[in-house]
Amino acid sequence: MDLMKKLSLYIFLILMWCNVGSAKEIKEIEVEGMSIGDSLLEYFTEEEIKEAIVPEVYPDKFEVTYNIKETLRFDFITVTYKSNDKKYKIHGISTALKFSNNIQDCYKEQNKFVKEISMNWKNWGILPFDDEDNSTYKPITFEDGKGDAISISCYYFPEDTSINNLKISLDSREFKNYLKEYLN
Repeated sequence: MDLMKKLSLYIFLILMWCNVGSAKEIKEIEVEGMSIGDSLLEYFTEEEIKEAIVPEVYPDKFEVTYNIKETLRFDFITVTYKSNDKKYKIHGISTALKFSNNIQDCYKEQNKFVKEISMNWKNWGILPFDDEDNSTYKPITFEDGKGDAISISCYYFPEDTSINNLKISLDSREFKNYLKEYLN
């Protein structure tokens, strides 16, 4: 399984196991001004969206755009929506910040984001990610009463610190359920 599929699977599994109530809805959280359930057409033209498509990430149901938007806060942003949806309703938003030199800085930034969003978070501490290279991840997640979820996770790769990162993912319940089937 390639690294991106492995990352998606771990994030998905954590989000599926986390159900801590509905203090707030995920769709109220904005990442670069966008939220789950918004139409991408509120922010971009259809041409801009189509130019940013990453082909065949989820070929049978969802499309993914990559770096559709210049961002000052994050190193990248991806947005996921249904393939046949002419309104381009957002089902997933992911961003990341690189922390190649110091994973402790990632943990500090992770805590800042968690404090920005007032929710009842589930925190598992630091978990093994890949036993072969001693990589780890530290997920902090929340799932609202509708099944939409957010995850703020630090990934540490001791053998290639250039890919250490803080990843923030917002996913609709429908997209999470799709990922569960897709990754099995």
